[in-house]
Formats: sequence, C-alpha cells, structure tokens
Amino acid sequence: MTGSSDEKTPLKTVPECTESPFPETPSNRRTLTIGEAMEELGCGLGSILYSLAPYCFLLIEGAEVTVMAVVSLILQCEWGLTKFWTSALQVISMATCTISGLLFSHLGDQFGRYPIMLWTLLIILVAGLLSGLSVNLWQIMVCRALVGVGEGLGAGPAATFSAEIPTIKYRSLSMTSVGIGWGLGTALSSGLAYLTLEPYGWKGYLIVLALMCSPVLILLFFIRESPRYDVRVGKVAKARETLRRLARLNFRESELEDFELVQDPNIEKVEVATLYESYQVLSRTGYLSDFWKLVAITLTGQFVYMGQIYAAPLYLNDGACYVGKVNEEKKSCSFDQSVLFDLGVVGLADPISVLLGLLFIDRIGRRNLFLSTCVLPIFVLIPFYFCTSSTSRVIALMAFRGLLSVFGWTNFVIAAEYFPTSVRSFTSSVVNSCYSLASIFSAFVVQFAYDISPDLLTATLQISLVVTLVFVVNIKREMTGQQLEQ
Repeated sequence: MTGSSDEKTPLKTVPECTESPFPETPSNRRTLTIGEAMEELGCGLGSILYSLAPYCFLLIEGAEVTVMAVVSLILQCEWGLTKFWTSALQVISMATCTISGLLFSHLGDQFGRYPIMLWTLLIILVAGLLSGLSVNLWQIMVCRALVGVGEGLGAGPAATFSAEIPTIKYRSLSMTSVGIGWGLGTALSSGLAYLTLEPYGWKGYLIVLALMCSPVLILLFFIRESPRYDVRVGKVAKARETLRRLARLNFRESELEDFELVQDPNIEKVEVATLYESYQVLSRTGYLSDFWKLVAITLTGQFVYMGQIYAAPLYLNDGACYVGKVNEEKKSCSFDQSVLFDLGVVGLADPISVLLGLLFIDRIGRRNLFLSTCVLPIFVLIPFYFCTSSTSRVIALMAFRGLLSVFGWTNFVIAAEYFPTSVRSFTSSVVNSCYSLASIFSAFVVQFAYDISPDLLTATLQISLVVTLVFVVNIKREMTGQQLEQ
C-alpha cells in the first residue's frame, strides 16, 4: 500500500497543474491592486482632465437649479401666475430630480459613471433649449421636468467619478473643487441673468444656460470610465488600459509601463443591478444606519440652503421681486437690475466659501468644519430681524449662503467617499435627491411664510438649522474622516 501511494505522488506535481493561469504574463511583471495603481499615477494633466468633467457637470447643475428662482418670478408677472403655480414652476425640476434620483440612483453603479453623465447631459441640453422656446406654462413645466430628470440621474455618478479618479492625497481637493464648480454655477446663473434678461428676456436667458452643456459634451469624448469602477465589476483589462492612458497624460508612463492589475482580495466584487441590491450591500456591510443619518441631515440642511436661495430676491427688495413692464412691445417683465446685481454678488459666496473650506479642512478637521458651518448660520440670520439696508442684507446673505454651501458640500463628499465603491453612485444620487426633495418644501414655505411675515421665514430657517445640528452631533466620527476604502 505504501509503495502504491508513493507511485501516485508525482501525479500531484505535473506541469499542467503548476503553470500560471495567465501564461502570457511574464514572471517579473509587477502586480498592483487598483488602489496601488492609482497611487502610482500621482496628480497630473490626465487627473485634472478627468476631474474637469464632473466639475463642469455640477457647474451646469448649479446654474440650472437656481435659474427658476429668477425666471418663475418674472413669469408670475408676465403670465399672471398665482403664488402656487409660481412655486410649482420653481420646484418642478426639483421634483423630477428627486424621483429620478431615488428610482434610478443605482444606474451609475450598474452601467458606469461615464455613460450616465454623457446621456444626462444630452437630456439637460435638449430640454433646456426647449424650455427657452416655451410659450405657455405647461410647455415650460414639462421641459423643466426633463431637466430635473437629467440632474437627478447625473449628479450622483458625477460626484462619485470625481472621488474615484484622484489619489488619496488629492481626493479632498478634487471633491471640494467640484463643489466650487456647483457654486460657480449658481453665481454664473445670477451673472447671466444680469447680462441677458434685459436685452434678450427670460427665453434668451434659458437658451444661453442650456448651451453651456455643449463644451462639456465635447470634453466627455476625451475621457473614459473610472478605472476603480471597471475593476469593481471585473473589467480589469479595460481598467488597465485607462490607467496607462492616464499615466501617459500625467507624464508617468514609466511607473505603469509593465504591470498586471489584480483584484484586491480584501474588497468584495459586487455588481449592483437593482435598488434592493444597493440597499442590501449597505445593510450587509454595516453602513445602513450611517446612510439614514446622512439622509436626515441632508433633508433638513438643504431645506435651509434652498430656502435662502428662494428668499434672497424677497429679502433684497422687500418682497417686490420685479418692477413691472420694461418692454411694452414684447410685454415682458424683468427684475430690477440692482436686485440682479445683488443676487450675483450673493451667488459668489458659494465658490469663495468652498475654496476657503478647502484651505482649512485639513487644519480644523472635517467634523469641526461640519459642526461650525451648521452652528454659525443660526446667528448670521439675526440681522434680518432688524437690518433694512441693502448692503447689510447682502453681507448677511453672503455669509449665510457661504457657510451653508460648505456644510452641504461636506455632506455630499461623505456620500461619495465614505460608503463602499459598489454603492457610491447610489448613495450620492440619493443624497442629491434629498437636496431636491427638501428644495420642493422650501420653495412653498418661502412663498407663504414671507407673505405672513419676513420674521416668520427667518425663524423657520433658524429652527431648521437647530434640528440639523441635532442630527450632526449624533453621527459617527469616522463619517467625517478621510476614507481609504478603494
């Protein structure tokens, strides 16, 4: 029996059983996980080019989100809309953004970040152009609804894309830069209103904003899918080619000239196909409780942020949002130019504040930044109870908006970076949908609360911030720390 057993032993070491499953790979080729490969890339032209796409996408979203705060009040005068329909026009894109984001937030995890960004930009471009050609309320409502669909589907994948391209060292820089893009979009919307409303009317204003999508679409043709996503769904060869392309653009081709990309054994390969599967991943990995806390913070915080956007024209002109007919032949209405100028100045608070947040985020810590930008706006609103001068209100609105902009973007960074890669597009899209849902309530509250009393509106915003603060102090400390999950 022993001899027989010894005779069979060599069968276990035949060459066919010991060969590498990848015979074409040289034995001296380096093997890297996606995280290690991304770190090898460093930061360069390729990283900037790839990060520029989501930056521009959210710039457009920021402009499109705030445009109806101006146009709806013009149409209230021009078409004789009631306050209800004025508010409905303000929030129709927010409503469809909410619905599309909640129902289809998993598409960025199922089909990829890149294709969703591309198709949603096309939707925003076409629907935006058509809204500028509308001749009645229902036409513009349908077109703005389609714009909201594009925003709801694309914002999550865009934010996730911006978190997955840079190295760990530059991830906060990339995410915050995208936040500056959103802020620049809101400021650009107000600036274009100042330049285009009087000579071209609200239709020209909407068309110019829609055409902003064109250069971003051209940019998208020069980039590819996030390599982190490709590795996650098993497309390792495609991810390797993208990494080599990025290395050439970053002038670091020698670092990734000859390597083999492998799946990190510590990271589970997950292909998310449905909303329920995304929910299951969060539950299985222990992130579900954190996710619901972030949803609560987003709803209350964004209610205040969008509330001040809708309230700004009222605060700055004591409720008189337009001056009546400025073109008797066309019978069109417009804002007073001084109000439009003040709105543009207030809009600059978004990019400036996010830039300052970027400079101090590592010094004071994300948690401290999160808490301070929630507490300070409560006190910044106090001057609205007794200050009536335009200058003092502009300064107070800039401070209020700037602090809330940093708070809101920190919220978005957590959604795009803290949770597992397989559901990051889902969590980012849901948070973006919560932005939109809160915006719907804030539009109606602002219209009706200001009619009762401006002080009632101010107090409502302050109380909402206190509720938000309660949620913030109860989140895990790890949620506001930089995440290293690949």
